Amino acid sequence: MLNQTGVDSTDSKCRCTNHQPESGPRTLKGGGVIANPEGIMRKTLIISLTFALVVAIFAGVTGIAVAMGTPRPAAGVGNEVWYGFYTDATSYAPGDTINIYASAPYVNKVFRLVQLNAGWKQITSTGVISVTPQTAKVGSFIEFPGLTLAGRTGFTLEGWYLPTLVGGDYSVIAGQYGANQAAAALLVRPDGRIAAYVSPTATTSLDAARYAIAPAPPNFDDWLDTWHHLAMTYNNSKVKLYIDGTLVVSRTQTGAVASVLTSTVPFRLGARAEAPGNLTGIIDGRLDSWALWRVALPQSVIESRRQRGLAEGDPIPNNLNLVDLYVGFEDAYPAVTDASPNHFAGVVVNHGNPGMAGVLTNTGKSFRLNHDEIVDAGWSLTAQLPIPPGTESGMYAVQELVAPDYQPSPDDVPLSVRAIAIRPAPAAPRAPIAVVLPTNTWNAYNHWPLGYGPGNVISRTRHPLTTTYIAGGNNSAYSKLGDGVSLSYYHGWHRPSVEASPITPTTKGGYSVRAPNSMYMVQWLDAQGFDYDVYSDDDFDAGLITATDYKVLMPHSHHEYWSDGMFTTMSQFLDAGGSVIAPAGNMAQWRVVYGNDKSIEVRKYLQAPILGLADLQSGIDGKYMGSHDYAAACNGGDNYRELGVSSHLVFPCFPQPFCFGQWKAQNTNHWLWQGSGLNVDDLFGNGRLVPGVTIPTYAVGHEVDTWASGMSIPGLAPGQEPLILASGTNHNQPGTTTPARVNDLLNTITQTLTCTDVQNLVGATEHPGGGNTTATDAGTILYFPHAGGGHVLVIGASATPWALASDTSLAGLMYRAIQCFAFGQGCGFDSYLPLILKE
Repeated sequence: MLNQTGVDSTDSKCRCTNHQPESGPRTLKGGGVIANPEGIMRKTLIISLTFALVVAIFAGVTGIAVAMGTPRPAAGVGNEVWYGFYTDATSYAPGDTINIYASAPYVNKVFRLVQLNAGWKQITSTGVISVTPQTAKVGSFIEFPGLTLAGRTGFTLEGWYLPTLVGGDYSVIAGQYGANQAAAALLVRPDGRIAAYVSPTATTSLDAARYAIAPAPPNFDDWLDTWHHLAMTYNNSKVKLYIDGTLVVSRTQTGAVASVLTSTVPFRLGARAEAPGNLTGIIDGRLDSWALWRVALPQSVIESRRQRGLAEGDPIPNNLNLVDLYVGFEDAYPAVTDASPNHFAGVVVNHGNPGMAGVLTNTGKSFRLNHDEIVDAGWSLTAQLPIPPGTESGMYAVQELVAPDYQPSPDDVPLSVRAIAIRPAPAAPRAPIAVVLPTNTWNAYNHWPLGYGPGNVISRTRHPLTTTYIAGGNNSAYSKLGDGVSLSYYHGWHRPSVEASPITPTTKGGYSVRAPNSMYMVQWLDAQGFDYDVYSDDDFDAGLITATDYKVLMPHSHHEYWSDGMFTTMSQFLDAGGSVIAPAGNMAQWRVVYGNDKSIEVRKYLQAPILGLADLQSGIDGKYMGSHDYAAACNGGDNYRELGVSSHLVFPCFPQPFCFGQWKAQNTNHWLWQGSGLNVDDLFGNGRLVPGVTIPTYAVGHEVDTWASGMSIPGLAPGQEPLILASGTNHNQPGTTTPARVNDLLNTITQTLTCTDVQNLVGATEHPGGGNTTATDAGTILYFPHAGGGHVLVIGASATPWALASDTSLAGLMYRAIQCFAFGQGCGFDSYLPLILKE
C-alpha cells in the first residue's frame, strides 16, 4: 500500500497508509543484517487500518487519514505545522555533508544514511535530535523594501490585473495593508469586489469607512481570467477607484496617509502584511505594468495609460521622474527591476511564476502569483550527516527514526525516507556503468503540500457566486493550483517528497514508477554483480558523465524531464563512443530549465490556458518550453530524438500493474536474444506477484515509448538500420477499469512541426495533433548501433526495472547488453561492431 503522510486539520490526523515491508531480516551488501528497513514513523503513532481502508487504497483512493499520537497547534496565520523532511541537494560526493531540514511536533529522532541495496545497509547516523515544528508559509508575492505610501497626500497606484480567483478574504493587489494596521492599498474583498483603501491613521483595516468599494461585476465568471486595468488615486480630498478606465466609485478623504513601519506593513504587490501564511491575503492571477505615481492622475491620463497598455508590451511612463515605482516584469527570473529613479529591488517570495504572457498576446510579459504556491518550504537546518570519505557511489537514502528505540518499523511512511545519489569522489576510479536517478521527474510530480499539510487551509471558494471548493496547495506539474486554472511551473527539491521516497507499495507487487523503481534498478545490478556509479539529473545536466570515464550510460524508469544540458551530455557521450541502455518509458518528454535555487522550471502548457507567446517560453532562459519536440521546433536541434523512440502510450491504465501489457518477441535471431529461448511472437514480460492476489501482472506499462518505421534517429550508424527486438501488446488486460490511451504517431513521422505550429497554440488548451487511436499495441524494445561507435538499447516501458527480478527474458536481455556494451563480451559478430570494441 503506497504510504502518504500529512495532516488533516479537522482532527489532527496523519494521512497515511500502513506499509508492510517484506518479512524477515535482509542480508546487507558488505555484511550485516537489518530487519524491516523501510521507513520511519513508529507503529506507536499509527493505528491499524480497517479492511475497508485497505480495499479503498487498493482501489486507488489516497488521502486516508490515520491518527497521529501528537496533536499540532491550532491554526493561525503563519502558524501551520507540517511534517517530513528534505535534503539540500539531490547528489553528494564522499566527504560532503548532507544538510537536513525537518519538521515534527517536538519528536526525538535519529537521522541515518542507508545504502539502498537489498538490506538497506547503514553507513552513518546522527545522534538523537529533537525535531521542532516548522511552518511552511505558502503563497507568492513581491515586496519592495524601503518603499512606502506613508505620509503622502497624493498618489496613484495603477496597473494591469488578470484575476484567476477572487473572494474568501482580503487580498492585496498593491499597497501596504494588514489586518491590524494599514496605510493604503488596492485590494480584493472577501465578496470578490475590488476596493481602494486609504487611512490617515494606522488603525485596523476593518474600518469600513476607509474603503471605496467597486460594485460587483454582473458576472464573476466573465470578469475572471480577463485582463483589467485598475487605478486608485488620492489627492487629499478624494479617493477614487477606476476599473478599465471608468471611475466606478469615489469617497471623501483628507489627511496624509497613515504612518506605518515598512518592517511591519511593507509595500507589496500581491499580498497583505501577514503573508506568507495559511493561504490568506494573497491574490491569484497575473500582474503587468504596475506604477506608483507621486500625484493623483486625472481620468484622462489613466485612460491614456490603459490605452498604452493595450498597444505596448511594456508601457514605461514617459516621465519616470513622476513615479516612485515602475515594474514591467520583462526581466528574466529572479530579477524584478524598478525602472523609476529609486531603483527599488523587488524581492520575490515563494518564487512566483515570472515570464508569463502579459496584456498583449505576442509581446510583453507578466508575473503570476498564487495564494498556495510554495517552491521551497524554507525550513531551518535540523541536522547534518557527514558522508564518510570512503563511501562508494550508489543510490542512498536519508531515513529518520523515531523514539523510543530508533529502529525501522513496519509502519514507516514515505515522507520519512528520502533517496539521494552519492556520486564517486573526483579522484576515485570509475565503474563501467553510470546510472542516473530521474530526480527531475520526482520533483515535477511532487505535489507537496497537497494531501500532506493542514487540512483547514486547502480549500477556498472559486469566487463569490459559486459554492464549488477547489483544493489548494498542489505544486506538482500535473494538477491545478487552488485557483483551479493555473499550473505550477516551478518545482523545488527543498520540499518533503513522497516521489523521492523508496518506500514500496505492497498492494501493487511493489510497483512504483518513482524512487522505488530506481532502487529496483540498482538492486538488480547488485544481484548480477555489476559495478556501477550513481548520479542525479543535476549531475547529468552538469556534464559529470563522460565516455572517458564510463562505457554505459543508464537513464531508466520514468525518466521524463530532461534539460538541454542532459541532452548535450548524452550526445557527447554517444559521439565519443559510449553506449546507452535505457530501461525506461515516457523518456525525455518535457523540457526542464534549472533555476538558481535548486528548482526546475517545467511548462506543461498543454494543460493550462495559453494567453500569449510568453506562456510558451521559459521565464529563466527565454527559450520555448513544453514537450521537447515542440520546444525544438522553435529552439532548433534534434537531439531529443537521439534514442529513437517517442512517447506513445499515456494516461496510464488502472488498476496498475494488472492492466499492463506484454512484450511480443521479434528478430529473435539477433545476438542480443542469444540463449533466450524465445521465438518470434513469443510473449514475455511478467511482473512481480502480488501476495494474496491470483491476477498476474505484466511489464509493459505504465507509460511506454515506441519506434516506428520512418522515425528519424540522428545518431544512427551509417548504413545501419534500427532493429525492433520486441513490441508491446495486450495492453488493458481483463479487469482493466481505465484503459491506457494510445497516441497516434503518424504526425511525428509524416509531418514536420514548425515554430509557427507552436506559436499558433496561443489561445488553445489542447495539443493540436497526435490524437488518440483505437490501437491496443504500443511500446518498443529498440536496438541500433550509434555512429559514435557505441550501442543504444531502449526497453521502452517505465515498469522495466521493477520487472527485471520477475522476468528472465527481460533480465537476460539486460545482462547480455551490459556484458557487450560495458565489457565487450558476448557481442554478436553478425552485427555492427562498435569502434570502441574494434580498437
